[in-house]
Amino acid sequence: MLPRRLNGTAYTGAGSLNTRVTLLKKSVARDAEGEEVQADEAVATVWAKVEPLAYKYTEKQERVATESTHKVTIRFLSGITADNLVQLSDGTVFNIEAVNDPDQRKVEMWLMCFARR
Repeated sequence: MLPRRLNGTAYTGAGSLNTRVTLLKKSVARDAEGEEVQADEAVATVWAKVEPLAYKYTEKQERVATESTHKVTIRFLSGITADNLVQLSDGTVFNIEAVNDPDQRKVEMWLMCFARR
């Protein structure tokens, strides 16, 4: 039986964490010529539950933009902030907008993410 939150609902079961994601940290590296380039450094690879929350498709001035928001649930991992990124196994990268520990017990985290393509 899963432990319960303060409000009585169960935490996300391990079987629901069925997507492998890599948490990234933005960093600056130098190329062969000594110039600074943006690089993403892997912080951790974890199992997660990825849920789409909203989707928007826009065509403006001959340009198409799609925006989507997702909730990514992972086991608690210290040091994860809105400065990190989430990368799915298919290469899709999400910006983390907010990090939430739903009941402040350090059991699981909700990463509210935004993807723009």
